[in-house]
Amino acid sequence: NNLVTHKNSFDKSKLFFEGCPNYSFLTAGRKVHFNFFWNSPSDTLTYDVAWRIQLMRNQIEGNPVSDNYLALSNSNLPKSGEYSNLASASSFRVVGTVDGGGIECHKDWAHDPSKVQMSLVLSAAGLDYESGGFLFRKRTGEIVNLSFEADLQPGDLLIFRYCMDHGVEPVKTTAGQIGFWRLLFPIEAMRSKRVGVYDSANSKSSSLRRWIGGLLRQIRGNTSTNVLLNTEPQELLVDRELAPIAEIAIQSGVSPSEVFYKKGLFARWHVMQKWQFQALQTIGLQPSHRFLDIGCGVLRLGMVLIPYLETDNYFGTDPVPAYLETARRYASSVLNTDKQFGLLLDHSFEFHKFGVKFDYAMAHSVFTHMTRQEIAMCLRCLAHVMAPGGKLLFTVAINSDLREDYQEAFVYNAQIPMVRTHHANDAFYRSLAEEIGFHLEPLSLPKHPSQSAFVATFGGDVI
Repeated sequence: NNLVTHKNSFDKSKLFFEGCPNYSFLTAGRKVHFNFFWNSPSDTLTYDVAWRIQLMRNQIEGNPVSDNYLALSNSNLPKSGEYSNLASASSFRVVGTVDGGGIECHKDWAHDPSKVQMSLVLSAAGLDYESGGFLFRKRTGEIVNLSFEADLQPGDLLIFRYCMDHGVEPVKTTAGQIGFWRLLFPIEAMRSKRVGVYDSANSKSSSLRRWIGGLLRQIRGNTSTNVLLNTEPQELLVDRELAPIAEIAIQSGVSPSEVFYKKGLFARWHVMQKWQFQALQTIGLQPSHRFLDIGCGVLRLGMVLIPYLETDNYFGTDPVPAYLETARRYASSVLNTDKQFGLLLDHSFEFHKFGVKFDYAMAHSVFTHMTRQEIAMCLRCLAHVMAPGGKLLFTVAINSDLREDYQEAFVYNAQIPMVRTHHANDAFYRSLAEEIGFHLEPLSLPKHPSQSAFVATFGGDVI
């Protein structure tokens, strides 16, 4: 690969074409080499290492194992509207800090503790550079240089939460030293214009995905160390990775987030739980109110609401039997309360089975995993069980850059087909408000970490 010494020559919008080479360039005191997953590998070992690191990162963040490392995976596919003429190129980066170069301490994904950065160290402190290296800020505020204090060596894998302060101290080298180098994740996904052979999205893109999948399967098959993938038959809607963590939490009497940040669900536990509780209090929830938790899961919100509400005022529904069973055991082990509550295994929005009218309800990150038809059905069923003036707080994914709503398919827990529904604006919900008979307004404060929040207020008349 030719080194591009003029940084302005590196144009991400022109990278996606047949036979595209990998790219190297200089910027801000760094040498950066992009290696695209959809290229023919010049180094099978590097590809295999990068693939394994991404598999591990997906496990830590609680994502499906296939997320992101395929150039045209479901999460990166071109969307409708203005994106219809765009494709996506996924790449990993090998980054080296040149003599005198450094990166100020900063943080990425500040509101999402589940996001991690993984850096495979490729050079040794003291041998390949005299000073400088990786900086990390402790909880106490102290900045430490891990390159020297942890004696980082080539082959060490450094994993840290992306919301923590990190940076690179200016590197000093002597003659013959290469500097501070690392293979850096997350993978960078770049949107770029389709040209040439890739003009036909349906035929060429799917063919390309099949080729990439075969290539990675071949790489895995040709290596001496096997990647451990769970191939045992699994009961539908059972999360096997959750079970051992949940068991420890139950036996210890603590929330799962105190056990291990293996799943994104647990890493975001406190962040989302705090927002949910504060938002509900903002719109008026009091202990005397009856509350419906749609998609209650393993009682993340229930852990604070059951003690807060009066007895027999918390009700939760979820379609996953394993989650509800875990929820019941959590409540018994962790809450240590005599307050009564109700849980219902529900696939069809049968809220009426509780036999009560609700003052408040919440659907937190629930409509994001439903089709538009399911969302409409849920709201119609909910209208029949809400007390006059009852309020539903819900969150959705809205992207003002879209021209129209769209749905994308994905596989939850690497086995359960689901959808993500994205909205260009709130028009869909305003049309439902007029049809069903509720008042809709946005909730701006407290600000949700990643989605848009709305409050639906139901009247006494149901259409």
